[in-house]
Amino acid sequence: PPAQPAAPPPTAARPQTSDPDAPITTRPQPLD
Repeated sequence: PPAQPAAPPPTAARPQTSDPDAPITTRPQPLD
C-alpha cells in the first residue's frame, strides 16, 4: 500500500505496528 499522508484520519482502519501506545492523531507512524 502507498505511504500514508502526513496527517492520517483519526479513525484509521489500518492498525499501526510501530508504537500502539502513541495516538496516530498526534504522531503518524511510518508503515514499514
